[in-house]
Amino acid sequence: MNKQKSIHHQESTMLTSDEQIKRAATSLHSVWLQLILSFGLIFYAAICPLLFAFFMSGNTYGHKIMQAMHYAWTTRWTSILLGLFIVAGVYLFADALRVLYKNSIRTRQSREKQELPKEPKPTKKDASVPLMIMRASLENCTHEQALEALIFYLEQIGFNDIEKPPSEDYGVHLIANSNEGRFAFMLGGVTQILTMTEIENFATGRAYFECRDALCIATSNATKDTKRRANELFVPYIDAAHYSEELSKYFTSIRSKDAFV
Repeated sequence: MNKQKSIHHQESTMLTSDEQIKRAATSLHSVWLQLILSFGLIFYAAICPLLFAFFMSGNTYGHKIMQAMHYAWTTRWTSILLGLFIVAGVYLFADALRVLYKNSIRTRQSREKQELPKEPKPTKKDASVPLMIMRASLENCTHEQALEALIFYLEQIGFNDIEKPPSEDYGVHLIANSNEGRFAFMLGGVTQILTMTEIENFATGRAYFECRDALCIATSNATKDTKRRANELFVPYIDAAHYSEELSKYFTSIRSKDAFV
């Protein structure tokens, strides 16, 4: 479906480009016709007395021309008519030059824009993952930053089908699947103090979402008995300051147990 949309978009873009080229060619053709018309009007006003000379009486052609010029520029209707021709010709000439000048500027700007090197756009993930993932720490993160960093890390170590529960029931912030099974993750103490009640609720979520295990990644912002309660409920308690190292050790041990079994 997306491919078909892309093809339709490309076709519409090509049609739009063709139409723009045709319009530009038509506009340029009209400008050249306008220039020819302006020259024609001015030229006609200039040679009109010469044409009148053929209808004048006189001994020589030079004398006839003098009479024709006098007649053309002193008679009211002829002087007004020739003046209108000259004014119209000058106006059309100036307007055509203005259009040609604007068109040349537009063409130059378009060429310069095409010659500029295109900067690669950052992908959505690269733009959203915080820089602190390089330090393997979730301390001093916002909740969204910590989630993005954790998702990025889980994808790097082979997890797929990572989802966020819509209402974060039972304190479960992420559910991820791997070859080792389905795991639930909670980020504790990021925005508020992590308590034993939240740990107990999270342990219930492990069963509710049918996960192999539920891992609590906690910052130092937690009550004293939280870690003890997590151990009692068999909830792996991961230090957020070193989460990548501790998660790596945890999943290595899981894989070793599976291979042994």
